[in-house]
Amino acid sequence: MIISQLIFILELYLNLKIMQLNIHSEGLEDHLGVLQEKYMKLKFSIKKNLKLTALAKQNQLKNSKEEYLEKKIEAMGSLY
Repeated sequence: MIISQLIFILELYLNLKIMQLNIHSEGLEDHLGVLQEKYMKLKFSIKKNLKLTALAKQNQLKNSKEEYLEKKIEAMGSLY
C-alpha cells in the first residue's frame, strides 16, 4: 500500500512538472512570436530606409548634374 501511494504521489509530481514545462514552453513560443514580429518590422524599416537613402542620393546626383549644366551654360553665355 505504501508503494502504491508513493507511485501515485510520484505520478502527481511528474504530471505537475510536465504541466510547468508546457506552460514555460508556451511562454517561450509567445516570446518567439513577438521577436519574429519585431524582426520583420525592423527588416521592413531597414529596407525602406535604404530605398529612401538611395532615392535621396539619386536626386542629389540629378540636382548636381542640373546645377553643373546650368553653370556651364551661364559660363558659355558669358564668353560670347
